[in-house]
Amino acid sequence: AIEKHYTAFERKDLLRDRIDTLNHLLSNESLRLFPDFLQRKAVLRTLGYVDENETVCVKGRVACEVNTCEELIATEMVFEGVLNELEPAEIVAALSSLVYQQKNNDEDFDSELPERLRTCCERMKTIATNL
Repeated sequence: AIEKHYTAFERKDLLRDRIDTLNHLLSNESLRLFPDFLQRKAVLRTLGYVDENETVCVKGRVACEVNTCEELIATEMVFEGVLNELEPAEIVAALSSLVYQQKNNDEDFDSELPERLRTCCERMKTIATNL
């Protein structure tokens, strides 16, 4: 007889936990980031990373493979052909700028760059601004 009561109590406690979990999922706390999520999805759709069915496109697959820096900027650089005219060492230098965190605003630094790299940096800034 006591086993029946214990089993019923255990089942009731399990159901209470499940109700608490479902209430949390429906709460404002759980939905707080949902608008941000929808905005990000809309941006990815606009840029062509996912289609109207939310299927990942080629650009989205490329962005998924970039995991050490600014994924969207790097992907846009590839698809806009920013790197096409550069030598391998220049490509490395350009992509390293997506990882490097500048500590000061030294504008003279840009004047030391070769013309092709300066042009590449300007295109990168344009891409970043457009995103």
